[in-house]
Amino acid sequence: MPTTFEAAIRVTEFYAAFARVKPLVVDFRANGSQQARNIDGSLAVNVGTLPAGPVLLVDDMVDSRWTLTVAAWLLTANGGRLVYPLALALTANAE
Repeated sequence: MPTTFEAAIRVTEFYAAFARVKPLVVDFRANGSQQARNIDGSLAVNVGTLPAGPVLLVDDMVDSRWTLTVAAWLLTANGGRLVYPLALALTANAE
């Protein structure tokens, strides 16, 4: 029998929930506020594709974690879902 946490994040379907609105300029020398400004406005939610219920948000690699932060905020702002962020790897520049 799965635990409550395992049951809450069981992946049943994949949704392409985001569209890139503007390209990101990756600058590993940027500080946290510059990185946050860079990601701001770069993603949009495909509202019609979002499931009801909790969401497992997966990012392949993270550095500043701002992409996960903004993506989670966008998901909750467009439906109030519970978001579980998961990063598969940290880059060498991650703090």
